[in-house]
Amino acid sequence: MTGLRAHHISKAYQRIEEVNREKTRPTGPGTIALVHATLRNALNDARDQRMISFNPAAGVELPEYTRPEVEPWEAHEVGAFLDEAATDRLAAMWELIALHGLRRGEACGATWEGMVVDPATVDDPDGPAGLLTITQQITENSGQHGVWPPKTRSGKRKVDVDATTLGSLLAHRVTQEQEREQIGAGWDNGTLPDQAGRPVRLSGLMFTRPEGLYLPPEWVSARIQQIARTAGLMGTVRLPAAVNDRALVIGVRSREPVGVWTVYRDREPLVQVEVTAAERIQGNRTRLALSGPLPVAVEPGDEIGRALLSRRRLHDLRHSSASIQLAGGIDLAIVSKRLGHSSPAITGSIYAHLLRPAGQRAARTVAAAIPRRRPDVPTTCPRGSSGAPSGSSQTF
Repeated sequence: MTGLRAHHISKAYQRIEEVNREKTRPTGPGTIALVHATLRNALNDARDQRMISFNPAAGVELPEYTRPEVEPWEAHEVGAFLDEAATDRLAAMWELIALHGLRRGEACGATWEGMVVDPATVDDPDGPAGLLTITQQITENSGQHGVWPPKTRSGKRKVDVDATTLGSLLAHRVTQEQEREQIGAGWDNGTLPDQAGRPVRLSGLMFTRPEGLYLPPEWVSARIQQIARTAGLMGTVRLPAAVNDRALVIGVRSREPVGVWTVYRDREPLVQVEVTAAERIQGNRTRLALSGPLPVAVEPGDEIGRALLSRRRLHDLRHSSASIQLAGGIDLAIVSKRLGHSSPAITGSIYAHLLRPAGQRAARTVAAAIPRRRPDVPTTCPRGSSGAPSGSSQTF
């Protein structure tokens, strides 16, 4: 420890950056900053105990880190995703993530033992609700899986589940029991190491592979992207089409083709077309007859659909739960608790840009509650008025 210097620490962080280029889930700058803070505190303790004469971590400069602004799914996108996923084997899992904000590892580690019907809602006219206790998560690091406690101390929590999602979970359990009966004695959730490397035999997992083994978190991410991609999709263009062509050739189609559709390129709308007829052709393809000539050229890989979902990360699906709750006026502290954040301050920092409407409502509420002697005070600043300071920016 006495030989540790700032350049050693900097070199270690550089090595992390090199490894990041080879990993599918790299260590982000925020995580590196947390690692550095932990190391700096540990070395401060060592200095205070005179084990070292100075703290080498104090001389390390980290690249400036700004938390990326989250881009949650819109409510209609969440609805389109869940409608598409309704027939998926793991439909109930997608509801837990999208509606109730579970992390992917928490959903993979959720157990039936942690799921109960909330006794306070048994007589609710909308049906009984559920209460899910989160106690563990399945983790992934460089392809290695483990079973760890939740990400934060607050991650160990009870999550209220609505009656509809509870119904989906109960239906999923029936299906899982049928799968388990077919597999018989071979049904096994698997064994994973805990944080200390000790083997833990998994049991009672809510969501598994058909043979009973635990779900890898990275598979969950990939599967959500697959479902998101097919939501609203009719087919993918296989042959190029020139301007003024009156037909498009697509691969396997998943919806009745006759009607008005949008052609997308890189998930951005390109042109709207009307399909009047469809004909199966060689190679498991379909030729779509159009009502008029194409105004633009269409390329292989372009997609035909309605309201296709833009490319999103799984985390953004979890974020959508928070944004919808905040937009609905749910208290920040409650949202923070449901998401398992360590404090409401963390939630506020992540969703600061989503809290502006709530702040604006608060401002209007305060202003309306205060009696004024001059009720005719103007609420806007007319352009060109002398009320604004010279050189100031008039944005009213």
